[in-house]
Amino acid sequence: MKKIHKLTESDLERIVKTVLENFNPSEYEDEDFVEVFLNYFRPWVRKKHGDEIGQYPLSLLIKNHINEFSKDYGLEDVNARYYGAYRNMSNIGKELAIKGVHKMPNLKNKGLFLEKYKKAITFFIDRLNLPEWMTLVLTEESPYVVNGYFSIDWDKAIRDKSDERYGALDLSKEFIDTLSNFTGIEIGSPTHGKLNLKISGTFYYNGVDEWITKTLNKEIKKKIRELPNSHALHSVKFVTSNNSVGGLITLTFKSNGWRYSSDFTKEVRELMSTLGYNTDRLRVSN
Repeated sequence: MKKIHKLTESDLERIVKTVLENFNPSEYEDEDFVEVFLNYFRPWVRKKHGDEIGQYPLSLLIKNHINEFSKDYGLEDVNARYYGAYRNMSNIGKELAIKGVHKMPNLKNKGLFLEKYKKAITFFIDRLNLPEWMTLVLTEESPYVVNGYFSIDWDKAIRDKSDERYGALDLSKEFIDTLSNFTGIEIGSPTHGKLNLKISGTFYYNGVDEWITKTLNKEIKKKIRELPNSHALHSVKFVTSNNSVGGLITLTFKSNGWRYSSDFTKEVRELMSTLGYNTDRLRVSN
């Protein structure tokens, strides 16, 4: 005799929670949810209102029955009257999937991309020939959803005398293209069996805030104020560069001090060089 197991309320809550955790609406497009709606809507019309009405044009059926359909499936939160037909179909299809009425198909790869392709990733990062003060940091929030950024040791970068130029966007494109071309991995939605790989086009500078506070503000600005003709100087401002490595020190002058600006800017540039900085990366301008 078969043993019958009755589901308690807590069992149902656990099952629903599991379904919701495994389904992420953001992984799908509007078209996917429109298809869900269409799979349920016309069959529902035929069952509810008969085969003859079920053959009516879709636009008419939506106009006359979409609200009734929503309520019949317990989707009272979907206010179909406020949107166009396409948005309504997408919203209702999404709600059907969220409630577990419809199970969305997916082609997701199993496991974590960073673990599966660890050796290949290391190889392609090495091919970038990054300087020792730059690191590509990759994280995987969920399977085959990988985000990355280039981390810079600020003090080492601005003291490195190399004239090599680095752009975050160029490095990002080179890594993604190389990885995709050599491994055959397609970039796109994990739901479609592809890799969602995004690398920031902006450098992340480690130690820059401490350098500004302790070195620039307390030491370098003091030395700048000790230079000849510093009486013409109004202020010293600094911003980091986003796509290229380094930053810009901007000198602003008093209204009667612009005649000194060119020579004084050169003096500050020479000062930064004597302090050991690469003035092609830590630039000085007015």
